[in-house]
Amino acid sequence: MESKDDDKFEKNSSREEKISSHYDEISKQNRPSDPIKKPSLRKKNKYGQSIDAKPQYDRDFPHIKPFKEPDCEEFMRKKKEKEIEDKLKKKNKKISIDPIAFKSTIDPYFDPAGSKRQLRARKMKKKIARSAKKN
Repeated sequence: MESKDDDKFEKNSSREEKISSHYDEISKQNRPSDPIKKPSLRKKNKYGQSIDAKPQYDRDFPHIKPFKEPDCEEFMRKKKEKEIEDKLKKKNKKISIDPIAFKSTIDPYFDPAGSKRQLRARKMKKKIARSAKKN
């Protein structure tokens, strides 16, 4: 006989007795369901891809003439000219700081528009100072 500490311990009397009919009734399903019919599988090729035609979700775009590439020398010359123009524009462009940035702080309760303007001007002043340090 096995010890009571063992997990598999059962009384011999419990093995011999039959389960009452009440337990059989309880174990049955109240609403037995019909078996679910699965749809037939798609036919597949040797790579496992489905053979059936897939629906077209993409949009058909209009035909466009192919892009003609410009001549390299001309293209590079124009690119360099454009870069030089951009550098000159950046050098000539000076950002002016609104004088309201240097005045005492405006209370937003009394003048909300003025305080927003002052805040923007002070942020711009910091940004200009940072860019000046880098250069």
